[in-house]
Amino acid sequence: MAAQKPLKSAPTSSKGEASPRRKGEGESPTPRRKSESETEAQRRRSDGAASRRKGASAGSSAPNSTRAPRLSKNVLAGFALWRDAMRWQRGVDRAVRALGLTHTQLLVLAALERAFLRADDAVSQTVIAAEADLDPVTTSTVLRTLEQNGLVDRGITFGDKRAWRVILTSRAERLLETAAPLMEEASAEFFGSRKRA
Repeated sequence: MAAQKPLKSAPTSSKGEASPRRKGEGESPTPRRKSESETEAQRRRSDGAASRRKGASAGSSAPNSTRAPRLSKNVLAGFALWRDAMRWQRGVDRAVRALGLTHTQLLVLAALERAFLRADDAVSQTVIAAEADLDPVTTSTVLRTLEQNGLVDRGITFGDKRAWRVILTSRAERLLETAAPLMEEASAEFFGSRKRA
């Protein structure tokens, strides 16, 4: 059996007493106290960071009141006109809903009537689109619906199978005669409300 090594005893003094430990031996070091200048510098850095965070938060939540508007008065006036036009259109749609017509269908029928009176004959879809200030695709779609409802007659132009000549039917003329006072009443109500405002 191997002999065990004797345990080391604490160092003793010449008198047989344990020797005292040197200062700091076996103890955790005491943290150095910061000087007043270091503490003040750290406080200023903390205050600066907090101010930057506060400024960034305020800038993202509220616009700068001194900044000039992005849109000019002309653009804002255009938006106002567009809103007025939409209000007038909604009023007309309500007035003629019982007739089974929409504002756009009435626009095309009225344009066709004006173009026909000038030409004293059937007119092309291109002429109707220009009179109504609509694109050709929209005009063609509306005319197709009106034809299905018996309000217009369309025929191929002689010598050009790609072009259509259009004319109002007698039913469309009666419908326009009924719709006209309804549209006048809706328009008078709209413009009267604008004057009061």
